[in-house]
Amino acid sequence: MLTLRQACRFSLIPHELGFCGPRKNCSLKLKNYINKKNNNKKEIKKILKQFKAVYFYCQQIAKKNNIKDPLNEEVLEAYWLGNDLLKKCRYKNGGYPHHSFHVWQTKPFNKEIKLTKKMKEVCQVSVNKKYAYHWKKRIMKLNKEQIKNLKYYNNINQCLSQK
Repeated sequence: MLTLRQACRFSLIPHELGFCGPRKNCSLKLKNYINKKNNNKKEIKKILKQFKAVYFYCQQIAKKNNIKDPLNEEVLEAYWLGNDLLKKCRYKNGGYPHHSFHVWQTKPFNKEIKLTKKMKEVCQVSVNKKYAYHWKKRIMKLNKEQIKNLKYYNNINQCLSQK
C-alpha cells in the first residue's frame, strides 16, 4: 500500500517546481502532514484533488475497480508504483493510468512548462536499490513486488513514447 503521506511526498516536489497541483502554494500544509505536524486527512485530500493529473488517473483506476475513494491507498499505489488494479485499466494504445504514462504520453497540465527528455527522466518515479525516487529525492522504501511493478509499468509507458 501507499499511504496518503507517501503520496504527498511524491506530489510535493513537482508542486514546489510549479509543475503540478493548485496554483496557490500548499507546500507548507503538505510538509506539515508529511512530518505529522498536521493529521487532517480531509484537508490533505482536498489539496490532492487539485493535482489534476494525479486525481484524474486515480479516478479512472478507482472507477474501473469499483472503489469509491480515488485517493485510497491501493489506488494511490496503482498510480505511483503500479499494482494489480491497473490490469483492469489498460488503454487502447497499450498504456496504463500510471504516473509514467502521464510523464511520457501526455503534455503537462501547466501549458507554460516544456518537459525535456532529461526532465521526464527525473520526473518519472525510479528505483535505486530498494527506494523510489522522484525528482532525485528518495521518497520511500519499496518491497520486491513494488519494485517489480514500478519497473514493469515504467517500461511499458516509456516504450510507448518511442513508437
